[in-house]
Amino acid sequence: MSSMSTKGGIMIVLLFGENTFLKQQEIMRLKADAKSTAMHYDGETMSRETWQQLVREQSLFGGQQLIVIDDLSKNTLLWDDVATDTPFNDTVVVLSETKVDKRTKTYKWLQKKAKVVECAPMKERDTRQAAQWLQRYAEDQKVKLSPELIDEMIRRATRQSTVDDRSAIIDQELLVSVIKQLSSSDVISLDTLGAVLAPSNHDNIFELFATALQGDGQQVHEAITRLSAEQDGYLAMGLLASQAQQLAGLVLGNDRDIDTIAHELGVHPYSLRQLSRYATTVSPEKLSHIVLVLSEADSRVKTGKAEPWLAIENALQSVSAAVKGGAV
Repeated sequence: MSSMSTKGGIMIVLLFGENTFLKQQEIMRLKADAKSTAMHYDGETMSRETWQQLVREQSLFGGQQLIVIDDLSKNTLLWDDVATDTPFNDTVVVLSETKVDKRTKTYKWLQKKAKVVECAPMKERDTRQAAQWLQRYAEDQKVKLSPELIDEMIRRATRQSTVDDRSAIIDQELLVSVIKQLSSSDVISLDTLGAVLAPSNHDNIFELFATALQGDGQQVHEAITRLSAEQDGYLAMGLLASQAQQLAGLVLGNDRDIDTIAHELGVHPYSLRQLSRYATTVSPEKLSHIVLVLSEADSRVKTGKAEPWLAIENALQSVSAAVKGGAV
């Protein structure tokens, strides 16, 4: 975290990362310090006139203003203006970004002149840390959760990263929303949880991969028909490629324990335990084919050469055939 801007009377805060929960917490602290409500703007569609008005004009009510601008870095011209536009008024400007290009001159300027806070998400491997946090948060909200429910909530709140398609993250904002919805329930069960928190895309894509590993091509087709209407194909492709790598870690693990392999791969052991039932039935030759077809499909999707769900179906039908002993 760097020092705050000394440019005029402004304080610039850069919040970047996928953890929207941490961003909201930081904005709440800034609101309390400024004794002001926050005005929110979409930076991607903001005009230069609006930007200059926000940072130059004095507040009609006096005192400090708090302005939150989302995704300004997607607006290239205005992002460049952050480091060059003068003067500023007595304003707190929060630049909220999911991802920033650290090579830009504006980011380098912000590192020196602004308060920079990375709001990194909890990763899939951080399940223990997430469970401790969720337990404390639930208790603060007077919600009683069993350890089993906490584990299930974290599993369902695990999703694919939008920044790194090889990484799975735990969505704290989603968990906060679920706790609020559960706060009116006297007794919380799996059925109660199911009414407010559905199984994650992570679970659905695992079941799809598992179906292919069972050699059931017809079920693969039916599952893809259903999932393609509900889920993003690009994220699904990234999840499948990641699961193929995890399967490879198990098959080629040289009898190492799951915790050790999970640590090396940077995933939670739970994911590997789910896959372990299939690892013993996949030979190194068939594994090579599985990894190859999914890697090729992933590459074709990323380069725009194939529609995601069509590439997924072709790859998984090939996996199903290989598992059943057909031509590969």
